[in-house]
Amino acid sequence: MEVNGKGDGPLGLSLIPKPADLTIHAAPGVHRDGQLYGWITNGLPGSAMPGWRSGLSNTDRWNSVNFIRTMIPRAEP
Repeated sequence: MEVNGKGDGPLGLSLIPKPADLTIHAAPGVHRDGQLYGWITNGLPGSAMPGWRSGLSNTDRWNSVNFIRTMIPRAEP
């Protein structure tokens, strides 16, 4: 299974509300790293995403931000 960050994976399809499309949120200038980190740490209000403050280390939460940044859509050649 390909991980594309669009929030349309098998588990995401069952969530209400639907997960965010990370390809939009990862685009340059849309959100700062600190904002993404805050959502990972505290959860995202109005979504099914819980906070991971106690489930992930500080380093792992920053690594998650860095991973989200890899979800930026690539231009087709």
